[in-house]
Amino acid sequence: MAKSRIEKAVNRRITLFCPKCRRSKFVKEAKNFRCVNCDAKFSREELDKAALKKELPDIKKKAAKAIQKEVKDMLKKTFRKR
Repeated sequence: MAKSRIEKAVNRRITLFCPKCRRSKFVKEAKNFRCVNCDAKFSREELDKAALKKELPDIKKKAAKAIQKEVKDMLKKTFRKR
């Protein structure tokens, strides 16, 4: 099944990065991840939260544009038939 315009707008890979030094290289240690650059340790949840905080505004913006276009196209299609 083809992806909708909205799915395409919000579907992406989000790179995890160190909240302290902004680098993206980590070593997995037991339950934590250690930044190779600054040696800071973080849980997966902390890294996910930092990455999502950074990416969310752009995701929202692209999703809103895609939804707006989708609704506009639906309205055009609906009223064109009459």
